Amino acid sequence: MNRSALSWALSGAVRFAVATAIVAMLFAVALPDTGPERFATTAYLAVIFAAIALGARQLVRDDAPQQPQVVRARPSFPTLLGFAIGLTILLVASASFAADPSDEVRLIVYGLVAIGVAAIGRGGAFVWLNARLVSGGRLSAFARYCVVGAVAALSISALVPQALAEPLAVVGYFAALAATMLVAWEVIAPSPFGDLIRASFARGAEGVAQLSADLVFARTIEYATLALIASMGLASLLRRPYSEPFATVGYLAAVFVAVGVAMECRRRMLHPLEAAEPNTSLMWEIDRRASAALEHFSRTLTLAGIIKYAASMTVVTFLVAAPLLRRYGEPFAAIGYTAAIVSMVAIAIECRQTRGTSQPTP
Repeated sequence: MNRSALSWALSGAVRFAVATAIVAMLFAVALPDTGPERFATTAYLAVIFAAIALGARQLVRDDAPQQPQVVRARPSFPTLLGFAIGLTILLVASASFAADPSDEVRLIVYGLVAIGVAAIGRGGAFVWLNARLVSGGRLSAFARYCVVGAVAALSISALVPQALAEPLAVVGYFAALAATMLVAWEVIAPSPFGDLIRASFARGAEGVAQLSADLVFARTIEYATLALIASMGLASLLRRPYSEPFATVGYLAAVFVAVGVAMECRRRMLHPLEAAEPNTSLMWEIDRRASAALEHFSRTLTLAGIIKYAASMTVVTFLVAAPLLRRYGEPFAAIGYTAAIVSMVAIAIECRQTRGTSQPTP
């Protein structure tokens, strides 16, 4: 572990801690019936951890040579998705730890351990470990990874609370089962039974390739996506006794969409040089219009617009919540508080940008 890797890990920890504190405070204000004390505890623990990580970041100096400052491009969608998934995992884990006051210090210790693991990985330890695990063929590498995953999941499940230990234990058992099956296949593969299984798999792969060439999976994605949107829309509008069949149809449609996307990705990986015909399907038209709407939305959404719309929503929701009874007015009041927080954050960002641009150059 070097200082550069530790500095990078501490910077990432500060970003995640600040984001966790903001989201936890929003949940504590907007969701008064789902344990606001737990989210409030999560928020102040995240602030404490951010202060610790920031102080450590100031003490650690990057030993890499200073590079000229460049304008950073916008983060890609995978980067944003990974940050959102990491933030969700941190929020759920922190809220489960915050239920027990004795686990608060343990949560901070686990956060520091995570920073150390990230710094070690940044320093090249994971690259070295991956090189050792993947040696010897794909099946052997996958079996080794399953064993490592099983050991890691079962070890972590012994340290975390019971609410998080159960799903981790299930993951560990499934990883151990997968490793056992892979080892068994390595033993069976040289036998005549292994030849029969390989021949059956080859015939099945040919059938799937023919279906992909006939664009069966592409049409499945299109129709299943429409069924998913329609069924989930009806399930959200109807009450529970009548919404359950539509929700079931939506879940099944999501499974068909996932299978179709996987098969289409396989076809395009196997045949990357095929000439793409112009697409005029309904899903292509929906995607084109959605992309145009998203581009227009991102072009018109500015800080001034956020401030204006959030302030207007705050006033409107409080006016609606005032004459209603408490039971019916609380959702509007929660929306008003959230809009007020968004407006204040936007105002602070705009003031910071204005102050930065108005400073005289030396």
